[in-house]
Amino acid sequence: NAVAVMGNNDFNETFNLKHQMIETDAELVKRCKAKDVQAFESLFMRYQARIYNFIFYQVQEAETAADLTQEVFFLAWQHISSLKANEAFLAWLYQIARNQCRNFQKKRRLKTESLETFFENTEQKAREIPDSSKNPEELALSAELQTVVKQAISELKEKHRAVIILHYIEGLEVAEIAKSLKFRRAQ
Repeated sequence: NAVAVMGNNDFNETFNLKHQMIETDAELVKRCKAKDVQAFESLFMRYQARIYNFIFYQVQEAETAADLTQEVFFLAWQHISSLKANEAFLAWLYQIARNQCRNFQKKRRLKTESLETFFENTEQKAREIPDSSKNPEELALSAELQTVVKQAISELKEKHRAVIILHYIEGLEVAEIAKSLKFRRAQ
């Protein structure tokens, strides 16, 4: 029952290897600015789901959200050299996503439909919040609550809707949201 004890050098090498594997956004952005595709792929893998979810809750269509997410990352790659603060990559990415959603919403407004029709068409496509209870009454109330919340969110102005989604769905802190959406602090 011999126990292998890691020598000091082994520990340092392992620690340094793990530390190198987890690069900060700023480090990855710096590499992206030098046209390192692998660095951008790391950023994509890190944030693709968050950007998709943000867009999905704005547009309520899975296919459209996927397309817009792809456009966001394409634009980010094209314009990464214009990012002034490398550590602000995520806030910048949310700004691009928000702008893409705005552009999409402008195009969609040209084709008007009633709010009821919109929710009837998107209700089956929308992701449901998992519910661990098996009680049918609770399930019905939960589904009803989801519908009410979706409707309430959809009726908000675009900037308010973005704040709700970023805070309650994406879990961003108020300071991160303000930076992402370019809000100024109230005096």
